[in-house]
Amino acid sequence: MDSNSTTQALTHAFVDQAYTLAREADRALTLEAWRRFATPLAAEQPSEMRSPGVMVVLRNELIRGLAAFRWKHDANGSRFLFARDIVIMDRARKERVSRELLGGLIEVALRDHCVRVHAELPRSSNWLDTSWSDPEGSIYRLPIECARVVPDTSRASGNNTVVTLHLS
Repeated sequence: MDSNSTTQALTHAFVDQAYTLAREADRALTLEAWRRFATPLAAEQPSEMRSPGVMVVLRNELIRGLAAFRWKHDANGSRFLFARDIVIMDRARKERVSRELLGGLIEVALRDHCVRVHAELPRSSNWLDTSWSDPEGSIYRLPIECARVVPDTSRASGNNTVVTLHLS
């Protein structure tokens, strides 16, 4: 991790700042809609990673990436961590921010006795799929499954930005 970077839970103090990243994913997103989504998920303390929740990567006190997550259970009843809303905005350090987000998701999954991490990625994120995908768990401490969602090109802001946001 970069000496100026921190991976932590989204706290109430950063909800409004995180809106700028969320807005990159959905240009129609209003601040009020974002607050309705994020405020119930925000933690009191940065170390309070709870599910459902939102994890952020801060660099120099600015949010450079975020991922929302929650537990789910598969057909066999096994618990896994599902990461659905992913935004990475630090183009110069996108690989580092993505590794920090994945590392944080793995830590939460291990702590909460999940058998794997399932990340829903935008269809345009070949680089992120290549970086994160480990379905057998041979690279990371847990299997990492990546699935693609159909991008909404009318709302994406740039080809180097990883965005997908679902507030429902």
